[in-house]
Amino acid sequence: MGGFESATHVDRSHRRQDYVCLTQHDRFLREDYERARAAGLRVIREALRWYLCDRDWRRDLYDFDSFAPFVDAAQRTGLTHITCLLHYGLPDGLDLFQPDFPQRFAAFAGAFARWRVARDDPPRWYVTVNELSFFALAAGENAWFAPFRVGDGSTLKAILVRAAIDATDAVRAEDPHARFVSIDPLEHRVASPTHPELRDEAARPGEALYHAWDMLVGRRKPELGGRPDYLDVIGVNSYPDSQTVIDTQHPLPLDDPRRRQFRDMLLETYQRFHRPIIVAETAARADERPVWLRYVVDECLAALRLGVDLQGICLYPLVDMREWRLGQIGTWGTLGLWDVREDHGTLHRIPNERYLAALAEVQSRAAASGLLPVFGEREGPSELASEALRRMARGPRGSAASPGGRGQSPQTPTSPEEHPTSHPDDLTSDIARLLRSQQHIHRR
Repeated sequence: MGGFESATHVDRSHRRQDYVCLTQHDRFLREDYERARAAGLRVIREALRWYLCDRDWRRDLYDFDSFAPFVDAAQRTGLTHITCLLHYGLPDGLDLFQPDFPQRFAAFAGAFARWRVARDDPPRWYVTVNELSFFALAAGENAWFAPFRVGDGSTLKAILVRAAIDATDAVRAEDPHARFVSIDPLEHRVASPTHPELRDEAARPGEALYHAWDMLVGRRKPELGGRPDYLDVIGVNSYPDSQTVIDTQHPLPLDDPRRRQFRDMLLETYQRFHRPIIVAETAARADERPVWLRYVVDECLAALRLGVDLQGICLYPLVDMREWRLGQIGTWGTLGLWDVREDHGTLHRIPNERYLAALAEVQSRAAASGLLPVFGEREGPSELASEALRRMARGPRGSAASPGGRGQSPQTPTSPEEHPTSHPDDLTSDIARLLRSQQHIHRR
């Protein structure tokens, strides 16, 4: 699986940041989908842009022409589309704390489902609200996104859950066979040895990771109307800096004994809810990407052996994006299978051969394990990723973008140490080299 960043929030500059436009995904839509298909990906995750569709909700007037090319391109390329209805961005003039927000969102969701059923073949997958807990933190607690509230995160989380429930009902009324993914990050915090007084604060978010899902199933705040069928498939997001030192915000290296194994976090989530799980977002930066991918796949295979019903892994983003942190847009993050190079206003896609080679490697490993579901007929490594692997084997070649280089491709020699064997036992050599820098991934 793969995703394209498509947030449309209003950030601290009080300007809307439409990442579909910022990455020129709307301009290169067909090519982006064809690249994803050639890399062996069969499922795409991205968002509908509500602010472009809402004309007059009280009169049930919507215009989904901006999204029609995405549906058509996905069908032409044989990709299944997981469509998010709310990825942080609302129509102009709408506030998350307005009393009619859940009603207005449900009307929009139902109208889109009705339009989609008439146009899009099943299976039809939806995400109602992306990252319920993180959205509540960003918009209601830390004032990173509109409406820029402080201290209202818990209140906003309940509002978003209520809106997700209403939207689910509205979609199901139009699309009885609809399937849903409910997405939130899995995170872990520790205190540094020099600040032991922060241990309780670091441990506090642990249980809160599950609060939004608990509300959806009715375990918390039952007055919201939650029940088990509102939690269909769980999507978990994980990046290298999803586990950090609370007082420095530095990510925990993979060999840090304070770090929780990803397999254990997946198992804990599965045992709590007994629902299928996908890894809905995962990526690392620059030269760390191949190593991180191998680590995540190994942990997912280990989780499957422990009995977790894990259905897929989504590389996110596929095309590089401008980073954002604390509600402010930044530089290109070197996060994707394709880096970008700006040239006279055009964002050229530059394949990252090391990342593509790692993708081919883990696709083969996952297929050979017999543990991960296979989409369609069983396949080996994709043509594009396999070609990258062959180029890597022919000799030194580098295409990874430097952290500040906006897609430049330094000719870095390739060595056996940089590209370890795919045998799971060699993961140790990866762990020792990963994440000793103190760089942050694009959002956390």
